Amino acid sequence: MIESYEFPEFAEKFKVYGVPHNAIIDKDGNTITEWEGAIAEMEIFANKIKESLEKVSK
Repeated sequence: MIESYEFPEFAEKFKVYGVPHNAIIDKDGNTITEWEGAIAEMEIFANKIKESLEKVSK
């Protein structure tokens, strides 16, 4: 997790306008998935990570 005011270049690159803005990126800096807003349930967050891993492994 990073603070957008500490790393404005990342905020600009990933088009961060709302907080929190979540992005899962690969090792090359490519966005796999992203969403805005908090995730209250750990299961929902785990599913987002799982979906991202499935996209990468295809």
